[in-house]
Amino acid sequence: MCGKIPEPVLEENGMRKLAPVLLSLLMMTAVFASIGWQELEEKAEFENTSGRTGPDVEVVEITHPRQSTEADAFSDARNIVDAGEELYFEAWIQNSGTESITQLGVEVSVFERKVNGQVGTFVNSWSHPDVICPDPFVCAQNELLPGELLDFGAFIMSVQGSMVTWTPPVGDYYVYVEATSSDANGDSNDADEDNNVQRNRVIVADWTDLSVDLEWTSGKDVEGGQDPVDFTMTITSQGSIPWDARNVIVHLTADGLMDSAAFWSDENDGTADHHNNASHREETKNPFSLGQPYNFSEIGTYGEVLIFQNASDPQDNQSDNRWNLRTGVPWVLNGTVTPDQQATAGDYTLTATIIEFTEYGRISPECDSENNADLGDGAGNETGTTTNWCEVSRIKDDNSESQTSTITGTVENRHDISVDRLVMNTGYMIDESTGEWSPAENVGLTSGPVSPGWMTIEAMVMHRGNNPAAYDAVNDEYPQEYDWNVTFTITNRSDNSVEEIHANSCEYGELYGEYGPYAPLGGMGALDERACIEYYMWPGLYDVTATANLIGKYSGFDATSFNDAMTIQSISALNNRPVVTATLGNSGTIYAGADDVASIIELSASASDVEDEDTTLKISWDLPGEMFDEDCIDLTDCVISPMLNSDWIGKGRTATVTVEDSYGLKVSDIVTFDVWHKMTAYAESASGINMSYHMEYADDTPFSITMTDSTDTFTGKALTGFSGTYDSIAVLDYSPSTLYSAGDLLNSQMTLRYDTDSLEPTSVWFVNPNGNWALIASTDDISVLGSEGTVALPATGEYILANGKIVFMGGTVIMEGIPELHPMTMTLNPQTGGKIGMQWSYMLPSGATATG
Repeated sequence: MCGKIPEPVLEENGMRKLAPVLLSLLMMTAVFASIGWQELEEKAEFENTSGRTGPDVEVVEITHPRQSTEADAFSDARNIVDAGEELYFEAWIQNSGTESITQLGVEVSVFERKVNGQVGTFVNSWSHPDVICPDPFVCAQNELLPGELLDFGAFIMSVQGSMVTWTPPVGDYYVYVEATSSDANGDSNDADEDNNVQRNRVIVADWTDLSVDLEWTSGKDVEGGQDPVDFTMTITSQGSIPWDARNVIVHLTADGLMDSAAFWSDENDGTADHHNNASHREETKNPFSLGQPYNFSEIGTYGEVLIFQNASDPQDNQSDNRWNLRTGVPWVLNGTVTPDQQATAGDYTLTATIIEFTEYGRISPECDSENNADLGDGAGNETGTTTNWCEVSRIKDDNSESQTSTITGTVENRHDISVDRLVMNTGYMIDESTGEWSPAENVGLTSGPVSPGWMTIEAMVMHRGNNPAAYDAVNDEYPQEYDWNVTFTITNRSDNSVEEIHANSCEYGELYGEYGPYAPLGGMGALDERACIEYYMWPGLYDVTATANLIGKYSGFDATSFNDAMTIQSISALNNRPVVTATLGNSGTIYAGADDVASIIELSASASDVEDEDTTLKISWDLPGEMFDEDCIDLTDCVISPMLNSDWIGKGRTATVTVEDSYGLKVSDIVTFDVWHKMTAYAESASGINMSYHMEYADDTPFSITMTDSTDTFTGKALTGFSGTYDSIAVLDYSPSTLYSAGDLLNSQMTLRYDTDSLEPTSVWFVNPNGNWALIASTDDISVLGSEGTVALPATGEYILANGKIVFMGGTVIMEGIPELHPMTMTLNPQTGGKIGMQWSYMLPSGATATG
């Protein structure tokens, strides 16, 4: 044991000790009268509450096996365990402390109980040290909160995941259940260890049982109809020890609405009993009176048997003739009952009762005798008790409930109909032109989830009356031929709507095959029929119930309503998302608003869905600008070619395609692209110089330029990269309407044109407002054709020329050259003292001489 075992209950005081105890109690009464009870109660309450600070595991009760008590003059024995019964251990364990229990172990121990009530020899024990622990890989529970019950008050002892069981031999035992709480170091942290253990007394005894059992030969619980019905009566003796039931007397009573009752016997059986023949109906039919018990006393085998035997001396015995029913050898009686042919409604019963019997075995105390014996306990006993074999008369045994059996029949036509199976068949496809259904892909479903769409719901209806084939020759009819139908109730939990559909045939059966038109149940018809409906299930959560109905003249006569309906609950109709893909058909750069390039964009989309046919999907486009939303209906490959305008211009433009299935579920895909605007801005000065600025940009801001003749002039200007000084021959003030970021500008090119009769520029410069000069065209960049000169700036997509001045410079351009003097060769020679000598030569310009 993990902890201490409580001391045994005190021995009972003998009568000789009673007087001193009573005198002591009387003397203490005066002392108790002077005590302040209120103060004691307050102190006790304080100690009880303060003593349980922290974890406190308490074993409240052992709930299995229960506490056994012996029989006495006032009550029978209770909770006696039958020999051979397998026991398990269950206890009510709780945390009665103020802090959580994080480490809990439980141990079960069994000891023998001595005659005087003290604890005897150790029998067995089982330990589970990790019922609760911090490691989730070891323990299923990691904490027991204050006030919480372990396993809801029904902790069952197990070791290594297997329930502990114990099959005790006959004896008297103590069963202990002890629980221990500890901290992380394994030390006890229990606030009150006095409540950690409980003990139950368990008495294990041999048992005997003599039983009688009546059954209808058909196996039905309740017989019915007008035809004779057979029954079987079986008498059996059982027990944990060998014993014989002798001179058994059984009363069999037939009562109620029946014409006759009888049992069958075999006159050729030399023992003259009334069973032991394989056939239900034997040679002789023996009627017995209705309402009067028939006495069966010749049960078992008749012959000479021992009626006494000394357990110490087997030769000391007595014999006599008895009807003897041995343990495990059943005695069977077959009989028949003919219901009242005139009655229209009513019941009849057969009741068998064991009245008395004689038990032969080693029965204590009835068969005990005193004799000299060595009891082997070292106490020096000179006499002992021996239990012999003898006969004892009984009116009941250890299980009196099995000594009576009753079966019932009814003479009325018992009408009953049931739904025995309910299934769904899904995955149909319907030909739009012919309306024909393809076979279901999923057959015989009894639960969800399912795909939304068309399905069939199929119910099998059974005839459950007591006599389906009964024929009334007088009226030439079948009393149990039923008209019927099935009500299919479909509840949509999503919106609480309910639909009811009635059916009595099955043209769409998948699981059971195809069946013909409606036919009645029973009589000349079959005992089972089918009913099916078509149903379109939208996405949602459903309950489907099929209820079988008796209609016509038997409406309202269904004897058993619990089997009339069958339900499939919580059917999820899950709509799979459709799939859509958007694709851009254009290749290369896309322009808008230009006459010389294509101004359309080509977009395509394809979509599919598991539940829907392609033609039931709806595809729509969301395009730049309010005027360009287009739908594609009944198409799975949707191609559109909208015209481009200024609404489309920009980088990162999107076209969104959305597919919507027949249930309203939408899924989208996006294609991203850039649309550029191509245009040319023009300006001309009063002096006749004109500018054209070609732009390709992704911005919807309009672009224009202004250019006027400037009043500024430049003379004697030294220009970077040129030798000498130069004078301006034309100065223009230039300004763009806006500037675009480099990312929004795809390409740009500026072109200047002038009249060569008035101007002969040799270079063109740009001067920003800060006075910084930059060459934008040299002589080589200027072309002349006839009287028109053209200055074309190199195309660039990086920037737009900002506002400033454009200066035409005249004069002969002299470029700054590269010096002609340059070294030719160089050699290095080592010299003494760590010195290095160098020699080189150089080339003089043409016509130059060396000096120095």
